[in-house]
Amino acid sequence: MSDTKPTDSNQSSELAGKSRMTDDTLLETHTRTFAKAEGNGEGNLSIPIIATAVFTLLFVFGGIYHSRYSADYDPMVFNPEGAPASLGPAAEGGGIEVKLDGEKLYKRNCVACHQADGQGLPGAFPPLVGSAWVRGEPDRMVAIMLNGLSGSIEVAGNTYNSIMTPFSALLDDDEIAAIATYVRSNPDWGNNADRVSTEKVTELRSAHERGNAWKAEEILELFPLDQ
Repeated sequence: MSDTKPTDSNQSSELAGKSRMTDDTLLETHTRTFAKAEGNGEGNLSIPIIATAVFTLLFVFGGIYHSRYSADYDPMVFNPEGAPASLGPAAEGGGIEVKLDGEKLYKRNCVACHQADGQGLPGAFPPLVGSAWVRGEPDRMVAIMLNGLSGSIEVAGNTYNSIMTPFSALLDDDEIAAIATYVRSNPDWGNNADRVSTEKVTELRSAHERGNAWKAEEILELFPLDQ
């Protein structure tokens, strides 16, 4: 027997065959791996997409809810320290009491002119702090609130000249009563008059309904200041 040594061409062919087998084996291995992963649900993106959609919807809903109900965290809306004023029965013969926050209503309707501290604006809107115009019987103050006041008015020795907004068409009787009660009985302003009932406001609305604002002299003729 004679020994036969492989030629260079034979070695190249053998190496090429091994390379092809190696590539084919690798491709087959990858194919089997991906097929197995797909069968087990791995690589499935449907669940992450659904979760993302749910969280997105919750985020959008939260933003809408906050925008609609937060009221910009206005202290006039979120006022846990506010003490509501009791206004008596809600209806004739009823046992349910209506409670409105007179301070909140004051801040919403009156603070622009008379200011949060009740000191008013010099020369334009008179102060409510310690004012004879709000003390005593409530008729004078309520009548002004209902129909407004126009022209010059003297309060505590100072003259003011502007227009008081009439609230007859803007506020209900119980709301006017709540504001008047808050102003008249506010100890921080030096006021300690009795509360104003809704019935009193209704009575004055009926008795003094008019189409124009009061003048100071008209009010004083009907309801003189307490001496």
